[in-house]
Parts: sequence; structure tokens; C-alpha cells
Amino acid sequence: MDKQIFIDESLLPMYDLGTEDKSLKGILTCGYSEADIKEYMTDYYHDKNQVMKHSYDLVPFYKTVFENALSKVKCTDIRNVLELGCGYGYSTYAVAELLPNASIVASELSAAMLARHKQYGEENYLENEERIVRCQINADQKIFKDNSFDMVFGTAILRHVFDPLKIIKEAGRILRPGGIAVFCEPFEAGYGLLQLVYEMLLLNHEETPFLTNEQFSYLKSSLEAWACIRVNSPHEKEDIHVKDGKWLFPFEYFDEAATIAGFDLIRKIPITNGNHVFDLYRAHTSGNGIELPAITETILGCIERSFSANQLQNMPGDGVLILQKRSEDNYSTTERDYSQDIAYFRHTSLLISNLSDEYARKFQELQGVAYKETKERDKKSFSIMKPVFHTIRRIAEKLHIKERLKKTSLYKRLFLKGVMDKLQ
Repeated sequence: MDKQIFIDESLLPMYDLGTEDKSLKGILTCGYSEADIKEYMTDYYHDKNQVMKHSYDLVPFYKTVFENALSKVKCTDIRNVLELGCGYGYSTYAVAELLPNASIVASELSAAMLARHKQYGEENYLENEERIVRCQINADQKIFKDNSFDMVFGTAILRHVFDPLKIIKEAGRILRPGGIAVFCEPFEAGYGLLQLVYEMLLLNHEETPFLTNEQFSYLKSSLEAWACIRVNSPHEKEDIHVKDGKWLFPFEYFDEAATIAGFDLIRKIPITNGNHVFDLYRAHTSGNGIELPAITETILGCIERSFSANQLQNMPGDGVLILQKRSEDNYSTTERDYSQDIAYFRHTSLLISNLSDEYARKFQELQGVAYKETKERDKKSFSIMKPVFHTIRRIAEKLHIKERLKKTSLYKRLFLKGVMDKLQ
């Protein structure tokens, strides 16, 4: 596969990592320093010795997941595919098996993981190697040409990035009209049910100790980790840069994001067809090498029986997000602009709700005034308020950075003054 087909080297020139390390021959890179990589991931995914120990084989699992996802959309002739955060290669080769005529760009920031990816492919799927191009890239960067892919996919990539919306918008830019994006991500509802079970175990343990030290530590650390990565939490944590997992998504989180990014089909389905909470529990405990008391599954069963099968479909621990890029032929510019502006406003409101205290409430009041005035006019007049919403969004995004860096409340006062000036 010729890199000229999809890479825009006027944005970032690329070269072969094999010039620096023979074991990395054939892996393209834009060139990243150790500091660049450590800003986005911990040593767990970057340390070569740690990465090379990984020995799971999840290709059959991901093959089932993506086969199910692809059956939900009409998208024929998939030839050029991009994977964001290819990791060890399990999802790469699952998709390669499902799409035998497709070439796949497998991208990942960690060179160590790309080396493991290469080793895994050469040892297990040599017949597919000529269709795989490996690239060391940061998913936050613009590298690929517009409309250059038929499919973009990732497994647990959005949960690792600072701004999921930015990645979804970039997928919309590089997909051709009608192209699809598929992301496997963790959802808050399922993890919330599992958190409830873990808290019940700890409460019972306080009254009558029955957990081992290892079990107790696992439960405590899991609850602490999940509390920090709900959508409304990461930006208030000073250590966000050292967390690999940054998000647990509400099931509705992607609805507005999809519209903003230019997608007009969205499906959200559980990653498995079985008992979602049980599946999440078993995956989480086995993945951490821990076994909990038998009473845990009894409690899980009680919780699952409290909901209908239909409701449980909307409460997965891990789910699949399926998007299809809008075709310009059946969607006018006016309709597109209006729906994207409305979605942009609502998504901004969600972003603002992540902020804290009275300051966030005051900001939402200001937005409410602007939105109410706009709704009372016709659609055409929405463009009058559009600059206000964009200003609100830009300042909100800057504020998130400032809160992460723990700047003083002076920014809050300046921010509110700036918004007030715009709204007056």
C-alpha cells in the first residue's frame, strides 16, 4: 500500500523507524520524542519489556464484534481502512479477516506496541502482512488526506484521548461520504452497576470481614479509578496526564458529537449479546488476575433481574459506536449547518457541565439566555448567534486546560466577563 494514497506529508513528513532500530523496519513515523509520548501514555503501554509480555489472543472476540457492527450499516467496497490505536494487533487482524480486499493503516503512538503488533502479525497472520501499513502517530494530529478512507475504527481509543470529539471530527474529515467509523468504548451505566456490586461487598466487609487483602485492594482501587474517569470528572483531576483510561461515557454522549462531526447514522450496541454486567465483571476480574467471593455473582444476578432485557441493552459496560458519514447528496448545506450548530451548542453545554461549583451554574445560565433568544427566532437567524456559541466553546475548551493546570480563580472572573461582553 502506497503511503502517498492517504498521508498528506505537507502536514507532517514521515520516515521509516527502521533507520533508527532495525526491529522497527517498515513502521512509519512523524518522529516523536520520549517527552511527546509520555505526555499521552504511561510506561505500561510504552515500555518494550512490558509490552512484549502480552500474550492474549483476542482476534476471535474482535472478529465477532466487528462482524456484528458491519452488519448494521450499508457500506460496500471497503478498500482503505484506518485503525486508531491498533495496540497489539488483535482488532487489526480481526478486521483484516473480515475485509479480505481491504488495506489497513494500523496507527499507534507507542513504538513498542507497534513492534509487538508487527511480531504478532508475522507469527500468526503472515498472509495478511502485505495489506498492513503500520504508522506511529498521535491520533490528535492531522496527518491524513481528506476523504481518503472508507472505514475508520478503534478499540478503546476514545477513552484514552483528552478530547474524544476532536477524534470523531477528524474521522469525519478523512472518511469519504458514506464511509463508516466504528469505536468500541466503555460506557458508564454498566460500570455503574458493577461499582454498586463492589461497594456492597466493601460495606459487608466492614461489618463482617471476609475479603482477602488482595480482594479488598482490588475493589478499592477499581472504585477509585472509575470515580475519576466519568465524563464529568477527568478535567478536574490534576493527574489526568498520567491516566491511560480517561473516560467512562454516558450512553447518550456521542449523539450530539456524531452530528457535529458530520455523521448522520449512529448506532450504539452492547459489545456482547449475553449478560452484559456478568460479561464485564468476568472480563475485568480475569484481566486483573483476581477471583472474588461467590456471593459477587449472586448480587450481580439480583441486579440484572431488576431490569428488563430491553433496558439492559442500554446499560452495557462496553459498547460499540457505529457512525456513517453523511452523504452531501441528500443533505442540504442549510440543514447541515443548522443541525450541526444545534448539536454543537448542546455538546458545549455537556462540556460546561463538567466544570465545577457555582461558576459552572452561572455559565449555564448565560448559555440558556442565549439559546432561549435564538429558539424564539427562525432557523435562519441561528447564524446571528453562532459566533456567540463558538466563542463560548473556545473559551470553555481553554478553561478546561487551565483547570487541569490548576490556574487561579482569576481566569474564572476574566472568563465570565468575556462571555457577558459577548452576550450584551
